[in-house]
Amino acid sequence: MASSKSVLHIITELGRGGAEHMLYKLLSAMDGNLANHHVLSLGSGGPYAEKIRALGIPVHELGMRMGRPNPMLLLRLRGLVRKLNPDLVHGWMYHGILAARLAAQGRPVVAGIRHSIYKLSSEKFATRLVIRAVASLSPSLAALTYNAHLSLDQHRNIGFSSKKACVIPNGFDPDRLRPDPKVGARLRAELGVQPDVFVVLHAARFHPMKDHKGLLQAIARIKDRNMVFLLAGTQVDSGNPALSGIQDDRVYLLGERDDIADLMTAADCLVNSSWSEAFPNVLGEAMACGLPAIATDVGESAAVLGGTGLVVPPRDPEALAKALVQMKDMPQEQRIDLGKRARQRVIETFSLSKVASDYLASIKMFWMPTAGDGPKDVQEKEFLVHVRNRGVYQLAGRSGWGRADFAHHDRCGAPSWPR
Repeated sequence: MASSKSVLHIITELGRGGAEHMLYKLLSAMDGNLANHHVLSLGSGGPYAEKIRALGIPVHELGMRMGRPNPMLLLRLRGLVRKLNPDLVHGWMYHGILAARLAAQGRPVVAGIRHSIYKLSSEKFATRLVIRAVASLSPSLAALTYNAHLSLDQHRNIGFSSKKACVIPNGFDPDRLRPDPKVGARLRAELGVQPDVFVVLHAARFHPMKDHKGLLQAIARIKDRNMVFLLAGTQVDSGNPALSGIQDDRVYLLGERDDIADLMTAADCLVNSSWSEAFPNVLGEAMACGLPAIATDVGESAAVLGGTGLVVPPRDPEALAKALVQMKDMPQEQRIDLGKRARQRVIETFSLSKVASDYLASIKMFWMPTAGDGPKDVQEKEFLVHVRNRGVYQLAGRSGWGRADFAHHDRCGAPSWPR
């Protein structure tokens, strides 16, 4: 029996990205009998639009062009919200959050922030304006969810309310993401990579913060010819002028791929060279596939690895090169053990079923009123009960994640955790 309750998810776009991927994973993992879901993209098209529709979930597209605000589209959005009449509106990413708040018309709005901000001035001017607008509206939001503790701290420092803020990490499906030597061998053969060659995978769209430049500088420092580097992601191909001049035949530019999980089974390790991250999805996916990883010490990367991989400073090609060589020269048994421990860590701490359950619990409170309380009081009371007792993950030191101990709160009202 379908639920009479509904959630409208408003997201900037449905192209390839971490937020889009996580929205899709959550929708695929949640029980449709507990809530009906609709998704609205401020843009149009994108691979995740079709994937979400394939789940039987309606996807609405506004057709907005980013950087060109159109007041008429806001009127259309408000009209659609009135028509759908959701019990809750969930905004994803800054533009989606702002649109959700402006269109909700009194309905509770949950903000999903999946971005880290090391320096606000590094963001595009238009994005900075949207971030400032969301910060000013944040006290009126029903809840703010982050996928990384660092992200929560950073946003609080630039003016975001922390009264109803919590951290729910990315989740991964260990039944879908798993080691598969047969698939790995097939892909190696297709790429012309010999079985005894050490394969490093880097999977990220081409963007300055992903630091492909630093990765290539690290590769240039490595003289070992028995290594290849598979670089996959949007615009990571020979058509990109920044990459077209690469002369190193150990570097494979694979472009945009739908089979990243399969590529992971063909690799010996994953490398993430970013200088800015919150909680990188690719790291958790590699761990679920039993792949040891090298990550830069940004966002929650070191805590996610929890001792199952290598961590290097960001923007340090020399350190990255040394880590790549160290991983390659490590005894195979040790690398395999790291991969097994990484997969077990995902199963125990970041499983998609657990994260989806906690996410659902965090939104159900907004349509479960208590006698004698007003709607606003109910939301705040239930949210605080939830973060104390159920679904918020907090960082238990650098070594791992665990349920929060909410014996103390900081002066802003946000849960505190041991550092």
